[in-house]
Formats: sequence, structure tokens, C-alpha cells
Amino acid sequence: MFSADSMHIAYVAASRGKSFVVVDGKPGPKYDGIWGDPLFSPDSKRLMYVAGKQSGKDKALKWHIVLDGQPGPEYDFIGGGLAYSPDGRLGHGPVFSPDSEHVAYLATKNHKRLVVVDGQPVPEYDGVWEAVFSLNGNHLAYMARRGSKCFVIVDGRPGPEYDVICEGPIWSADSKRLAYRAGKGKKQFVVVDDIPGPEYDQVIAPAGLWGGSMIWLSNPWSPLERINLLFSLDGKRVAYLTKIGKQWLVVVDGEPGPKFAAVQRGTLVFSPDGSHVAYVASIGSQSHVVVNNLLGPEYEYVNKPIFSSDSNHLAYVARKGDKYFVVMDGLPGPNYDEIIENGPTFRSDGVLEYLAIKEKTLYRVKQVPTGK
Repeated sequence: MFSADSMHIAYVAASRGKSFVVVDGKPGPKYDGIWGDPLFSPDSKRLMYVAGKQSGKDKALKWHIVLDGQPGPEYDFIGGGLAYSPDGRLGHGPVFSPDSEHVAYLATKNHKRLVVVDGQPVPEYDGVWEAVFSLNGNHLAYMARRGSKCFVIVDGRPGPEYDVICEGPIWSADSKRLAYRAGKGKKQFVVVDDIPGPEYDQVIAPAGLWGGSMIWLSNPWSPLERINLLFSLDGKRVAYLTKIGKQWLVVVDGEPGPKFAAVQRGTLVFSPDGSHVAYVASIGSQSHVVVNNLLGPEYEYVNKPIFSSDSNHLAYVARKGDKYFVVMDGLPGPNYDEIIENGPTFRSDGVLEYLAIKEKTLYRVKQVPTGK
């Protein structure tokens, strides 16, 4: 593993039946086992890994975290889930907070699951999963189960109990708000800051980046598909996709929008200032971009809309027949045979740029908003 600044490298090696981690060419202490990969902190200054030593008459391995060269408390097992690090890497094991100041991991002791934060175990529960640091590193939330009831614990404080915690938790970008998806009976709803929202037959949140650093375990209450709630960048608004009967709708700040036969997952987006929300919906075989509950023109294909940095302009790629074009502020641009998928992109001055192909020729296109 390389550190984020590319100045350090660590890897696991073995010699004469013992395992150890080599950091910048220097071998560390020897153990009976090393589990998973070593992990550098986001600031590249710290390193941790999971190591085991044989213990007892049966010589079973006892596991601990080695952080900055120092071993932590022993457990029957550490890990068992997926870890999300701020550099976007998915792997097995513990996780650093985004500010590199804290460490959390899942552990097993006496058949109980618990979360360990900075070497200190939290109370044991029948089940623990999805431990999530806030983006500023100051808060930690995770899901737990005791008996038949599930709840979210924030900074050690248990929240309200539900029959199931379907998904979450996720922090807002300012680290002040927390949301997750829960259920009672046959109904689902979104809980924001411990307050449950309206009940629906099903709640499906838009795919997106997870808030903060996350470790999670597969569990019988959570769907296999990974989906998330969406906060605006200022943390003041929250949106998600839900279902009533056979119709889909987007709920923003608890207020349901218009119903559609389908809403395309992964297209829900807030403008940078949080004042606008847009997504792609379908009526029959035609697709539309919906902005602030207002239906846009119909096309045979529409991709995820994007806002300019000042939130004043909206653009997306659309198709009619065999021709593709970019729609900006409701006005379609010139036709092309193909629009390259890594665009379009707004410049800071509001001008839109993208790559397009027409008659086997590649063009770099600049599209200027009306009034410029």
C-alpha cells in the first residue's frame, strides 16, 4: 500500500512461519498472522494493521490493532466487514477518521460484536454494523441490534428503536446532521436527526459517495444494493427516492414531489447552494429532467443533470433518434453522433465544455449560457 502522498509504502511479508509488515523497507515486529492490508491515514503520517498471536492451550489466534507500531487490546476477531477509506479504496479491516485523528474497527469478543474507537470498546450488542465517522472526524455513528430491535448510536448515545435499520447512517457535509433509513412493520421512512419522516411502502435513496469513513457488515436487515440518502452541501436539506404502490417520487425535506412510473437512480442532485434539486424521471418510454418539481422536455434518453458552480445553470446530455446533444437551461445544443461520457463540465465562468463526435471527427465543444 502507498500512502496518499506517495512518500511511503507498506506491505505484508512472511519468513520462517512468522508474518510482519515492512514499512519503507524496514520490517516490523513478527506475528503469527497478519489479517488484511496495512492502511495509511489520510494525512500519510500514521499506519495501522491487524495482527494476531497464538494464545491458550488450543493456540487460537488473538487479534489486535497495531497503530503507529503499538499493539492495542486483544479480541477474538477484528474486521469481518468492508472498510471505506477517504481515498476511495474498499478493503477489509479498520478505518481512520477523515482527519486522521481517530481509528475505529469492528471486533468480536465472547460471540458479541462491538465497535472499538481509539482503543476503547463501546458496549457490546447482539449485532453491530456500519460505523461511520463524520467528515470532520469529531463524531461517530453506527447501527446496533439488541434482541429484535435496531437503533443508531451517535457518539455513544442510542437513538430511537425500530424493527429494522435498512440503511445508513450518513452524515451531512458539515458533519452536523445525520440520516438513515428505518422501518416499522411493512413501512419504511427516513430518520433525520432522530426524527422519523413520512412512511412509505419503500424508500430508495440515490447512489452516491458515503459520508465520512465507513465500515459495514453484511446483515439480514440490509439490502444487497448499496444506496444512500442525499444531503445538500450546506447540510440543510435532504432528499431521497421512495415508492407508493407502483409509482415513484422524490421526497425533499419531507415534502413529496410528483409521481412517476420510474425515477432513474443515481440522478438526484442538489445545486451547490442547495436551492435547487433535479433528477431524471420517466413517463412511458420518454425521459424528462425534473427541476424543483417542474417537468422538462421529453427525450428518448437523458443522463444525470449537473449544475454550474454558481447554481444558475443546469445541463444534461439527451438523445432523440440517433442524435445526441447537450441541453443547457432548457435549450438543446447542436446534434452529434456521440457525446463523450466524461462530460459535460461547467467552467467557473459558466461556460459548458464537452467532447463530441460527428462524422468520425472529435470536437471540443464550448456551449455559452444565454445572456453571456
